[in-house]
Amino acid sequence: MSKNAKKRPTAVVSSVTLAQRIEELRGRAPVYVSHGEALMLQGMATASFRVQRLTEERIRLED
Repeated sequence: MSKNAKKRPTAVVSSVTLAQRIEELRGRAPVYVSHGEALMLQGMATASFRVQRLTEERIRLED
């Protein structure tokens, strides 16, 4: 690795199971978001499920 190469942050592995995380989230108080925030979150969730392919050094998202 060269001196100028950027180091990527390493992922922190959590020992919390999915069931524990779900239970933790269910125990939280509701958080109200505005209509605009809800649309933004919905768009982000939709984009994360789109098919992604690398083509000619670009990422291509298919709807």
